[in-house]
This record gives sequence, structure tokens and C-alpha cells, in this order.
Amino acid sequence: TREESPPLNFKDAWFQGPSFLYESENKWPKDLKSSKSFGDVTCEQKHVNVISSADRNESPGPDESRFSSWIRLLMTTARVLLFIKKCQRKNMYINTELLKTAEEILIKKSQYDSFSNEIVCLQQNKPLDKNSRLLSLTPYLDGAGLLRVGGRINKIEGVHGPVK
Repeated sequence: TREESPPLNFKDAWFQGPSFLYESENKWPKDLKSSKSFGDVTCEQKHVNVISSADRNESPGPDESRFSSWIRLLMTTARVLLFIKKCQRKNMYINTELLKTAEEILIKKSQYDSFSNEIVCLQQNKPLDKNSRLLSLTPYLDGAGLLRVGGRINKIEGVHGPVK
């Protein structure tokens, strides 16, 4: 939510000035301090609270359609993360950790764009929709919040260890 300014009435005397200003100068009052010509100007103060909310259906992250390659998108995201770290007064440079974080952000965005309903169901521990493309792959969210699939091999009994 954001606070929004109330609409202004530009016909108000505070924006237009006193009415005598629209007349010729010879009709202006001679002594402005004692003049009653300001009768149309009143002091008015109103307290107004306006609350609005913006519902954005966009997923966070850069618009991948604006980049010609994965590496450009990845490096740009890493630069944005570097800028954020520098704003936090940490002397940083692009390293593998920053690139890994950038890659996770981009993968999360891509997954959310394609599988938002499935991700929400998994976050809320609800069953997936029967028409979900991922249902047969036993999807789950890992510790970083990335969507992973277990595959059909997890459903086979008697298979243990690294094969799974």
C-alpha cells in the first residue's frame, strides 16, 4: 500500500489568488493590508487519509525478454546485487557466490512465471491440481525455495541410495 495525495482543487483561491488580480491594476485596492478584497480567500485545512493498494501480478526480477543471452541476464542481475551490497557499505565485487545468488533469483522468477499455482500449493502444503504438468514428477521446494522434482524413480520400492 502507498499513501496517495488527495486530489487538489485548482479552482481554489489558494491556487488562483484573490479575485482582484484578474481585474485591471486601477481597480486594485490601494492599501492591501486594510482591504476587505480578500474576503474570497479563506483558510481551510482538511485532514484526509487515503489508502490504496496496488495488485501486481508480476514476479520479481528483470524482464528476461530484454536480454539477448543467458550470460547477459545473469551478469546484469549479479551487477544489481553488487550495487545493493555496495549500498549496504560492503566492499564487494562479482564473485561466484554473487553469481550463484543471481542465478537462483533468475531461476525462481522463471519457475514462478511458469508454475506459480504449483509453488503456492507446495508452500501451503496443499495437494497439486490434478491437471498440473508437474504432478507425476513429485515436485517439492528445496531449502532455498527452488522448485525441484523427485521424478518417478522415488515411487519405485526397493531402490535405495544414490540411484534415487
